[in-house]
Amino acid sequence: MELIFLHACYIRLIILHEAKNIAYINKDIIVTKVIQIIGLRLPEITCGVNLADVIINEANKQAGGLKDKDIIVVTSKIISKAKGYLLRTNIKPSLKAKFLARIFGKPSWEVELILKMSRRIITALPVYQLFKEFNKLNLITTKINVATKILETDKHLFLVETLNGRLCTDAGLDASNIPKGFMAYPPPEPNREAEELRKEIEKRTGKRVAIIITDTEGDFFKIGSHDIAIGSSGIYPISKKFAEHDIYGKPKYGGIDIIVDQLAEAAALLMGQTSESIPVVIIRGVDYEYDTKHSVKDLEIPRHIWRKMFVKVLVLSFVLIITIP
Repeated sequence: MELIFLHACYIRLIILHEAKNIAYINKDIIVTKVIQIIGLRLPEITCGVNLADVIINEANKQAGGLKDKDIIVVTSKIISKAKGYLLRTNIKPSLKAKFLARIFGKPSWEVELILKMSRRIITALPVYQLFKEFNKLNLITTKINVATKILETDKHLFLVETLNGRLCTDAGLDASNIPKGFMAYPPPEPNREAEELRKEIEKRTGKRVAIIITDTEGDFFKIGSHDIAIGSSGIYPISKKFAEHDIYGKPKYGGIDIIVDQLAEAAALLMGQTSESIPVVIIRGVDYEYDTKHSVKDLEIPRHIWRKMFVKVLVLSFVLIITIP
């Protein structure tokens, strides 16, 4: 990526392309490959709303309509709001929830909801202690006092395995941009949701499109978060460049880009997480493989393989400890 021009809800990414696609003027490279990222401001989404209707209508108003091979990136939040994947927060916590809440410094009602939406809690992440040790809260907020209070009332994030087998923090529950008294949980079958939305939009418009459903997760090595794809349809989700030759003719050990995650991150430039009100983004101009047989689900490594690899890592670590002084 060479340049990014941002204007309101419209981003134009100017990308250096292959030599055959560039022209030279005054010895400067003029790029001909353009990708457009167009954010759609949507009306308030409530339970029962037909998302395909809303997206098509707003695309007609704000993006000149949908085009063939447009990629439509949708936050999981509006899927949850439209489908009613919401939980009430005024519940009575169990003794187990109260016990965990006291130990880990979390609201007991929230712990109860996390337990309800999880197969198991894997571990607790000491977020409050992290920021206390890091001592750079000013990097992430201009409201230090409010941020400190939030962290003091919710000191840990639980890393859990959700009911559908996904690993995420606090079971993916989120109260932001949700009416008071409720929390949203991620769509239980995001790939199915993506497929249904794609089919309906294609039927209505006659255009081939791809759908990517996104969610936000924290970064384990840096302060901050990323948008990731949790569901997709109509796009082959990963690049097949492993063992391809590089510019020196050597086979590449790597080259497996998770394309749907890259597109999710690009869309996040406009979506934001607070009051931006842009839950749908159209990405136009990407050369991708239209595919209705594969989705994000095909990229997920089964838990039994993870467990086997974890045991192997422990054994290898022990070998390294005893062989390297």
